[in-house]
Amino acid sequence: MLRGMKLLLIGLLCGFQSLQAMPSDRKAVAQLEAARVEIDEQTGISIYQGDVHFQQGSLNLWADKVTLYSRQGKVERLLAEGQPARLQQRLAGDEKDARAQATSIEYFLFDGKLILRGDAHMWRQDDEFLGDAITYDEVRDTVVAESDGDGRRVQVIIHPAGDASD
Repeated sequence: MLRGMKLLLIGLLCGFQSLQAMPSDRKAVAQLEAARVEIDEQTGISIYQGDVHFQQGSLNLWADKVTLYSRQGKVERLLAEGQPARLQQRLAGDEKDARAQATSIEYFLFDGKLILRGDAHMWRQDDEFLGDAITYDEVRDTVVAESDGDGRRVQVIIHPAGDASD
C-alpha cells in the first residue's frame, strides 16, 4: 500500500491555467528586507532571517527565513521557511493574485517548479488545493498534491466558471 495518497491533476483539467508570472516580474529589481543577512559569494548562498520580505515585480514572499542559491550570479533556487511562509503573485491573464502558503516553499527558477511542504495550501482565482505537500510544475502545467499518510486527505476545491464567491 502506498504511504501517501497522490493526486495528479493537469492544470487545464481543473481550471488552473499555466502559473506564469507577469512578463515584467522577471525583469524587475528584487528587494529583500530582513533582520539579518548573510551572503557568501564563494558558495553562492545568501541567507535572510527574521521577518523576511522578498519582492520582485508582482511577486511577494514573506517568511521567517529565506535562502537563495546562486550560480554565476544568477539565483537558481529559493527556499522560504516560516510558520507559515507565504507567497503571492499576479499571474498573466488573472484578475486576482495567486497565493500559496506552507511551512516551506521551494522554487526552482530555471525549472519552473514550485514545491510547498507542510500544511500546503495553494489558491488560484477562487480554486484551492490543500495537502501536506503540493508540487506545481510550470513547464509541464501539472499539480501534484499529496497527504503524508496520517489519515488526512488531499482537498481540491473548484468553483464553476463565473462564480463570484471569494
